[in-house]
Amino acid sequence: IISNNTANNGGGIYCSNNGIPAIYNNIISNNSAINGGGGIYCDYTYGTPIITNSNITNNDAAKGGALLCSLNCGVLLTNSILWGNSASVSGLQLYLDDENSDPDFYYCDVQGGTAAFGLNGDIFYTGKFQNNIDTVPSFVSPSAGFGTSYNGKLADWSLHSSSPCINTGTSDTSNLHLPLKDIAGNSRISDNRIDIGAYESCCSTVNEIQNITTTDVYFNPAKGYICLESTQNAYIELLNINGQILKTIIHKNGIGFYDIRDLSDGLYFVRVKTDNEIITKKIIKN
Repeated sequence: IISNNTANNGGGIYCSNNGIPAIYNNIISNNSAINGGGGIYCDYTYGTPIITNSNITNNDAAKGGALLCSLNCGVLLTNSILWGNSASVSGLQLYLDDENSDPDFYYCDVQGGTAAFGLNGDIFYTGKFQNNIDTVPSFVSPSAGFGTSYNGKLADWSLHSSSPCINTGTSDTSNLHLPLKDIAGNSRISDNRIDIGAYESCCSTVNEIQNITTTDVYFNPAKGYICLESTQNAYIELLNINGQILKTIIHKNGIGFYDIRDLSDGLYFVRVKTDNEIITKKIIKN
């Protein structure tokens, strides 16, 4: 999670001098750049930085709210979301500073499509733009606006069950070098398909969790309790949105009820570990 940062260029990430990082499973939100690249700034990169399954959202800059490419920089973006970014001068989602900087987009959700790209002077966008959508991604609880005036770390950037980004990523993941898990620790691929964005929404369902239980796993954060019924001993961890472990619970096989009323209201993750499986599920305590 890269949020709430400010810089002259590259509010979230600055890539230069032939840097060719692989950026995946990231939330890059509510960063600000005085000049260019509110989310990411790339220049002088004779190679291809790779951005995969990342959310670049609600960032702002003068040019290139989400991304600015300059000085022969090409970027490959796959299964990523560019949405809600702002630019006071040009390029809400992308700004191209020279003719040789042409990123390629595959299976992304890009607000405004190529029409939202800012171009320096008379240059043209000649990159590949294939199988992308331009539809509200339907985050569960995004930050209320762009830039550092809003806290991107407190937002929930996972996908609502009605999101058009679910199962619309590329079906060919063989060369994406993705990890097996998404940002929340859920299986990255479900039903042989992958979502657009950092979260894989259709993973960690009750049916999947039942693989380690006799009947069910219950999360009732509204009442402040977790119930786990399992034939195995298990280790339960409660984590905040930054991945910090707030509470650990040792579960003996059978039924266990665990009190989480001492936690403040908000978004958490519950990680259940057994000898042969790890399952993570998101909960909202209110």
